[in-house]
Formats: sequence, C-alpha cells, structure tokens
Amino acid sequence: MRLLYYVVTVSLLFCFGESSLPALSQSCKDLQAVPGMMGYQPRPNSKRCEGLYEAPVAGETLEFLSFVTGSIKYDLSTDQVLTLEVPDVQPLHATSVDVSARALELGTHYRMDAMVESGKTMDWPLGVVIKPTELQANEVGVLGRITGNGDDIYVPVSVLSNAGSSRRKGGAAVAIFRSTIDIEAIRWRLSTESSRGTGATSSTALANPGGMIRAGQLIRLPISRSPQIQILDVVAKRVDSDEPLLLTLRVFVP
Repeated sequence: MRLLYYVVTVSLLFCFGESSLPALSQSCKDLQAVPGMMGYQPRPNSKRCEGLYEAPVAGETLEFLSFVTGSIKYDLSTDQVLTLEVPDVQPLHATSVDVSARALELGTHYRMDAMVESGKTMDWPLGVVIKPTELQANEVGVLGRITGNGDDIYVPVSVLSNAGSSRRKGGAAVAIFRSTIDIEAIRWRLSTESSRGTGATSSTALANPGGMIRAGQLIRLPISRSPQIQILDVVAKRVDSDEPLLLTLRVFVP
C-alpha cells in the first residue's frame, strides 16, 4: 500500500534505509526522511538519494514538478530498471545535470535525486522504493536542472523503459505544474531574452468544465525545441482573490 504523508510545497515566486549511512551524498537534499528503509537516503551502489520524506506545513504555491521529453512509461510487474537520459548541456557551460523525481499527487512525498553527466544516462531501479510504494508511471514526474551563475536552467529528461521509450526525437518536451490551491485559470508565456515583452508566444491552459482548476490537478504545457534559453512565465488566478500565483523559469530544450 502506498505511503501517504501531509502536503509539501516548495515556493517559487515571480512577478507577472537499506543501511544506516552517516552522511548524505552530494545529490541528497535537506529533507526529513521517514523512519525505516523507505526513508529518503543515499542508496548503496548508486549515486542517487531516494525515498519518502516528512512534509512541512503546506503553503499556497504553484509547483514545477516534471520536465520530460515524451512521457514516462513503465510496468511495475515487469520493469526492473528505468534509464534516465539527460541532454548535452555543455553549450550552457555545464558538465552535469541535477535530476530529481517527485510524486505528482498531493500528499505523496516521494523524491529521488541524482547528478548525471552531460549527455549521459543513469540507471534508476524501481524495486527499492517505487515498486514497494506502488507509484504508477502517471504518478511520477522527473526534471533536470542546471545550477550556476545565479540562475537555474531547467532541461528535459528522457525516461526509458522496457514498457516503452519516452524519447521522441525532434518532439516537444512537456512541463507539468501543480497548484496547491484551487485556481480559476492559468496563463503562460514563452519568450527569449531578446523577445521578452515584444509579442512573445502566449496561451491559456484549459480549466475544468466547471471553470476551475482544483488543487492538485496537473497542468501540462508543451515546450518547443529552441537553440536558445527560453523564459517561461506562468500566472495562476486564485479563487476569490486578485493576488496571483506567479512563477518564472528559464528552460532549454535542445
């Protein structure tokens, strides 16, 4: 049975164990792990940290959870290991990508973190945490991030499995967001540094037939390939409030 814990949120605001290990590895984040083998911790014979963690008090935020080329597909009954593939980020003067995986459902506090070298792959075993907690392929998001020079740049990750490859050469990447509160609508704009404020591409995400996007509902935005870093601005209108939820991100889809 899946283990559920109280909601965790990470605010990003913008303007419109298997063994007892004494220390965390480089890829581990500062999270309070749940007790036991399923808790978030470094995994033996791997450069990843993975597991379940306790959640702090929730806030009202818009969260960026996944950035994948294609889709994530796996079968818990047959697949043993997934392969994570990151793009070549050397044009961005980076040598590695900080890859993270999270549960997409509110109240499920699973996370995996690892550093993957530019243009390389990493094995991601399913049997350690994913299979015991029964997290399905449509319940997990993965994204890559480059840090440095003061600004994070997000890059899409390909997730490959025996059940089917997510990689679609030449295709768009899909960004997945989630609001922790009900919102009336969400708008987004994609631009480059040079075109920002001069008629950049814009669109409006679809709401439910009732005219509302419920807390926890996933919002998917396609991001086209570009030789340049793009600026993604997202604005979500709260219910019964004029104060928006705001998010701005720098993305690169080679």
